[in-house]
Amino acid sequence: FVQWSSLPPGKFCAKCGCSCEAHETEEELAKRLRIDAILKRKQEDVARSKASRLREAEAECRRRVSEAVQRRRESEASGEYIRETSLDFITQVKRGPCPKADHCPGFKVIFRESDALNPEVMLFCSLCGHPSSEHPVDTQWMEEQRRRKERERQKEQRFPPRQPPRGRPQASTFRRPYDEAKRAACRLLGVPLDASAKQISRAYKRMALKYHPDKNASPQAEDIFVRLTHAFQLLQSQ
Repeated sequence: FVQWSSLPPGKFCAKCGCSCEAHETEEELAKRLRIDAILKRKQEDVARSKASRLREAEAECRRRVSEAVQRRRESEASGEYIRETSLDFITQVKRGPCPKADHCPGFKVIFRESDALNPEVMLFCSLCGHPSSEHPVDTQWMEEQRRRKERERQKEQRFPPRQPPRGRPQASTFRRPYDEAKRAACRLLGVPLDASAKQISRAYKRMALKYHPDKNASPQAEDIFVRLTHAFQLLQSQ
């Protein structure tokens, strides 16, 4: 039991009994309150900035969906053939529903022939507006592709191709695995398959300047820039 009257005056707190050194002074209290206020303002600024970026991204998604609807209407009115694909423009794999949009049944791009080389169209879903990278790969489609390749491999083992006559080279119809990636990279950069290194470099510089994050304020500019760089590196290595 503590006898408060027996303690030296001014050395201990009358409410908790702690030493005076355990309590902050009025100056320390004011300083702490100022720091807390500054930290709170910074947190609020970060939250507002994040909310603003989310609103801008949602507005961009709505704009892409509206443009896809407009493309379809214009094509139907002019009789132009409209195309649809569920495959990723770069990886050529089927993508599933977008987890950020409940109404998205699956990745789909609605495009015209003139849009086939436009990354702003081909890299984004026409149903929800989100980029293809935000749509997970369709596992059922991947399993079907795996079974199909397995059936083709078994068929080749059972019925091997006939050997051509000696001295006469056979025209190979086998497509190397990187051919599809090369085609996708060429489509992304807008160059032909037989483009020279100079043409590829010029096309990459033009597209990179357009979609560099320091020059393009679009939320998806960085993703497009990374895809362009990968495509350029792939074509340069072949």
